[in-house]
Amino acid sequence: MSLFSILKKSKTSKSNQSNPMQEIVHNFCKWHGVRGETEFYHQPEEYQMRANPENKLTLGMLLHTTIDVRKGELSDLYVVYDYQNGVGEMIKNENDIWYYDLCSHLIERTDEGYSYKDGRVVLIVAYKMNKDDIDHSISRRYGTITVHLGKQQGGSLNSEDVSSFYICATICMSPLTLEKHHSFVNDYEKLQPKALSVTFAFDTSSSTQKQAEYEYLHKETLEKIAKNKWDELTVRERFLVETIIPDIGSHFYSGGKALEEKRFWDAIIYFTKVYDALQERWIKETITDEERNVFFDTCYNLGFCFCELELYEKAIYYLDIVFSLNNIDYKMEYINCLTNKKDFRAFHVVAGEIDRISNLDDSEYLPEHANYYRFLLRRIAYLYIDKGKLDKAEEILKEMLNRNQDEDFAIRELAYIQEIKKRGNINHS
Repeated sequence: MSLFSILKKSKTSKSNQSNPMQEIVHNFCKWHGVRGETEFYHQPEEYQMRANPENKLTLGMLLHTTIDVRKGELSDLYVVYDYQNGVGEMIKNENDIWYYDLCSHLIERTDEGYSYKDGRVVLIVAYKMNKDDIDHSISRRYGTITVHLGKQQGGSLNSEDVSSFYICATICMSPLTLEKHHSFVNDYEKLQPKALSVTFAFDTSSSTQKQAEYEYLHKETLEKIAKNKWDELTVRERFLVETIIPDIGSHFYSGGKALEEKRFWDAIIYFTKVYDALQERWIKETITDEERNVFFDTCYNLGFCFCELELYEKAIYYLDIVFSLNNIDYKMEYINCLTNKKDFRAFHVVAGEIDRISNLDDSEYLPEHANYYRFLLRRIAYLYIDKGKLDKAEEILKEMLNRNQDEDFAIRELAYIQEIKKRGNINHS
């Protein structure tokens, strides 16, 4: 079969195949709802604070609950609500500071309902000793508290409409003794800032109802797991399983967040913990199907991170574990890693995949195979150039000119081949 015949197969089967992305998008809101609620309930009970249109969550409630700051101690508040440009306002009235609505600059109500506003908010709070306070300790005289407010995600437990928004408040208290010579040389703790992160929720409906929904979901999920009824788990319950696996779920989630923010070394630390824990379960033959899927995703994520850091040997170790699985993303990342490393296996792997896809029956051929096949052709053309077999690379690239998706790539590579030929120092065969 020709290299390009696979692209000309009948697409009648396309309409009969379910679109995985459509299902992902369909359940996106539920996933964030379950994840947000799980993170919320994994906090100490006293930090589980919720707001709704009728009940505000105020700065005073947050500070008093988390670090025991009292109303009379507050002095000034500067609100940086245009985070990018550092624009904000000064608030000096004690009541206005204490009852400042933490959601006011992050969530807005529109004709369609509630939604996040863009950006983040920074609150800089100055506090002082209350003159009426019987405690006149020097450690209570002056201080600065910085509160960073950032949106987490919004979601729902039951529908595609967002019913809860989650906000992370990171509170940092600077040390009261800012200069070293004001404290004893060995009094190191006095120079250390204190920091705490709390996730709170804004519910568009009753907070009591939201809590009851989550408790019921949690109870039903654990009962099915205890009875080994994994196949009966609903979409929401499967999402919950991914977040409540002790430690593993937390590290996997944190690694994913770090990866989204391109903090690759941070992500590697989290994913390595997941890998080690699940590998031990695999060896002991106690790993579940859900955990096995998490393990494979973890291998892929570790490989991706190491590849981005150009540590290809480490990346190949993890990607080799998942290459044989029926997952195109895994295969593509492994091939990219081999190619970037200029590994001798790259050509044989790509050629083997081209042969495998070319010989798929119509019943095995999926819509995503077309894009994967084009990816393989681009890789093998690149590898032919790298091997100095320019004529074979040209043959593939010229056929690629007939497709709009690959035309720019083909033109660029053909021009590069001409430059190489002008130099005349590479074998064309």
